[in-house]
Amino acid sequence: MKKLFLVAILLGLSGCGDNNQSDTSQSDIQTTQLQTINLAVPTTSNNKLAASSLMLSPAISPLGGWSITNSTTLGASTLIDAVKDTRVSAALVTPNAKQVAEVLRGGAAGVALTIAVDQLLDAVDWVMDSENNQIRYQKKDPIKPPNFPYYYKVAGGLPNYQIYAANKEQLCSRTTAILNTLYSTIKYKFTGITGDTVGSCTYQLTNTQSGTQSDGGIPYSRVQNVNYDPTKPEFTLPLEVVAEQVISNADAGSSDAQVATNTAAQNILNNEELAKPVVDELERNAQRKCLKHEIWMDDQAARVRDRYTDMYRDRYNQYENHYDESNPLILDGVNKGSWMGHVTQYRIQQGKLQVFITRASNDNCPATPFALYWVKKNPPPKPGVDSVD
Repeated sequence: MKKLFLVAILLGLSGCGDNNQSDTSQSDIQTTQLQTINLAVPTTSNNKLAASSLMLSPAISPLGGWSITNSTTLGASTLIDAVKDTRVSAALVTPNAKQVAEVLRGGAAGVALTIAVDQLLDAVDWVMDSENNQIRYQKKDPIKPPNFPYYYKVAGGLPNYQIYAANKEQLCSRTTAILNTLYSTIKYKFTGITGDTVGSCTYQLTNTQSGTQSDGGIPYSRVQNVNYDPTKPEFTLPLEVVAEQVISNADAGSSDAQVATNTAAQNILNNEELAKPVVDELERNAQRKCLKHEIWMDDQAARVRDRYTDMYRDRYNQYENHYDESNPLILDGVNKGSWMGHVTQYRIQQGKLQVFITRASNDNCPATPFALYWVKKNPPPKPGVDSVD
């Protein structure tokens, strides 16, 4: 049963992260009941949002002659298989917060950015300040447009409602939440954004009774804010803090967040300096078949151990004050999660460890004692109390 539970979590079939994040996009949040909608079908979509595996070329020059033959997404990491001459090897590429922040700053993962900011700040209007590597935000006014020089608004399709946002992704997220309250038999899935100052939030519509699918969209436009008040207080959030949340979401199985971490991994592989540790790992792992598996298993087992240690110490007293996932700790504007959120994250990391153990077994390599211990170890039942397996 434990193995099935771990695999289910890893595949995104159950569980939430430290910040109650599953593979369900922010756009699935339900809001007030609406009345009517007219969908305009878009002709193009230039901002696709679905996650995909790394599109790696057979031979990337910075990799010291190693040619990538396959890549697999594992949470926020990417496992690459490679060949050089007659040797085969593999390496795990794990981008850090700074590298993921660069991807977010470039606009390549707008949905992941939107979800992470909403998790960290909740119900604020914000814009990206790329020049200063930060998010600028203000508390959301439920009636007035965002207090920025420009804002986005729904331009048609929902005539009875005024929907505003400071950026396109946030507007589309809020609109999707409204669309999903319209009919009990129709599900709207946000698929992309067309246009720049004028365009559409695009959707895939699924009739849950018939199973039929169709495409649609809600038009938006960018509007100059004639009531903009530059003296209104404004707050900032470092982009690397957002990137840390995106990495956490990717580890929890969010495909939107994995768009950002996969792109960051690709950037590492395409940079000769950044790729040096990857090349070194490929060379090390090619020397002995089981060595690479031992390294991966023990590295992931250490991640599980570190999470166990954090729960055992419980430095924020979350067991007593923030036990349920519905009541996370918010510290200095940052969502630190809950005790049960940490339990779920612990199980997710054990699931990843089980994947490495299975890969080793398939290659006729035994699991290390360290990995076997931590893949079976239950989380501490409470702070200061060791679990009994």
